[in-house]
Amino acid sequence: MKALGWIGLILALVLLIVAAVFGGLWFGKQSAPTPSPTPSRTVTAHRFGNVAWDKLRTGDCVIGFTNAWQDTFTVVSCDADHSAQLLMRDTVPDAPAEFPGQKALATTVGKLCASPALFDAAAAKAYSELLIEIAYPQTDAEWAQAPRFDCFAAAPTGQFLTTNLMPSAAPATPVG
Repeated sequence: MKALGWIGLILALVLLIVAAVFGGLWFGKQSAPTPSPTPSRTVTAHRFGNVAWDKLRTGDCVIGFTNAWQDTFTVVSCDADHSAQLLMRDTVPDAPAEFPGQKALATTVGKLCASPALFDAAAAKAYSELLIEIAYPQTDAEWAQAPRFDCFAAAPTGQFLTTNLMPSAAPATPVG
């Protein structure tokens, strides 16, 4: 029975990634934000409250999450109800000098964001469904500024996460 649950979770994550990739390609990005100058896999909690997209830090939990392309996010404690968590912000590995195109980039980033190593499997078991949302450069100009991407774990619409999903997660505390 446990194996079926894991298989279901993995299939759901794969389907959600495919939906996110094709949804991103289909709807496009009106004005993609400039990628963050400091990619990080290190968990450093941010000040709580409204934060510009490029100031989010890996491990930040947010409320009011609608998609990975928002311009601002409201950072909250991961112990409180939240709608998503930034699991990874990093540079595309072996990034070519020229923009590879949205389809190729979506595939590459989708695979990176689907890695089970990005989240605590035990914490993820508490949820029947987790959505993986990704953001990445959409144009040559954005790629030239920084070939970076973000991976979010999100609750389905109308639901909340109540725990920190980061591996070896420590409670988030405000900086400063």
